[in-house]
Amino acid sequence: MKLWTSRMAGFGLAGIIAAFTSSYSIAAKPSDMSFTHGEWNINCDNTLTCRAAGDSEYSLNAENQNIVEVILTRAAGPSTPVTNRVVLTDSGDTDPQKPSVPELLINQQSLGKLQAAEQGTWQMDKAQFTAFMQALQHSAKITFRDNLGQYALSSSGSSAVLLRMDDIQGRIGTPGALIKKGNRDETSVKAPLPVPEIKAAKVIDAAMRPMTDPEQKAFAGSLKQIVQQDADNQEESCTDDLATQRWSIARLDASHSLVSATCWSGAYNEGRLWYVLNPDLNQILQRVTYDSVDYDSGVISGSFLGNSMGITLSSYKQVWDGQRFVDSENTYRGLCALHNDIQACEMPLIVSKVIPAK
Repeated sequence: MKLWTSRMAGFGLAGIIAAFTSSYSIAAKPSDMSFTHGEWNINCDNTLTCRAAGDSEYSLNAENQNIVEVILTRAAGPSTPVTNRVVLTDSGDTDPQKPSVPELLINQQSLGKLQAAEQGTWQMDKAQFTAFMQALQHSAKITFRDNLGQYALSSSGSSAVLLRMDDIQGRIGTPGALIKKGNRDETSVKAPLPVPEIKAAKVIDAAMRPMTDPEQKAFAGSLKQIVQQDADNQEESCTDDLATQRWSIARLDASHSLVSATCWSGAYNEGRLWYVLNPDLNQILQRVTYDSVDYDSGVISGSFLGNSMGITLSSYKQVWDGQRFVDSENTYRGLCALHNDIQACEMPLIVSKVIPAK
């Protein structure tokens, strides 16, 4: 059941990530491409680009102290570099001071100021990043400091998460591995997978509308099957009563119709159940998802808010290709979700190139 959605605000970050990666199944993403340990987590997308993120200890988060997130991104392929972004969130919401350029401290010793990056984020230079990685592996005290205060990063879970990144990309035992380096040739590292192309198809109806009484009657047999399927699906079942709702419908083409009804709702999130049926509404052709909420011109989309401020924890889209709805986008925001709504925090699970319908 989707009961945890109404209680997200009370969970720690690690708990939110664990709930998301274990229960959230829109993309049908292999579980070994996501991993959380301690205050660190990793997500790799369908091209094998991986992003690992570390956070301040949750005890600091819960006390509304200064929070730091560090995001490490690495594309697949031999000898690819690791990029880093540092995101600082201070607790002084009413502090009129403008934050100064932050500096990196290892065991309270300054290694110099960071470099400015996009959207108010920062990055470590090569020497700083080398020292940062060594500090992580030796559990040294890592902090960032500006004129508003200090931001302590937790190393808990970092070695396990970065080892998983090496494993997914086939780097263990190579000179370029982050954790377990060795002499294995870099040519053995996995190559990046191509970005899949999806050819969007034209649709008849750009928007959903309520079913008419005759349509609801024709739909009765399929609805009975849907209700039974929902009852049998323990992991993705609906909390709302599907049988008593007025369903919505949109014609996709002469052979396919899309139907939808409310599936679940929480404190500031909701999901709808989506199915593709034949034009007579008596044959189920595809169960699309139970989490998305919007339909527009052949695209089903949704987002999941991480808190009452409207910061997005995840977003996702499915595109109609003429035969079925295909996952085209799924982006997870991980440890940044409760603090910042910026692109640097995004950790895509699925990327694609959508070719518009002609």
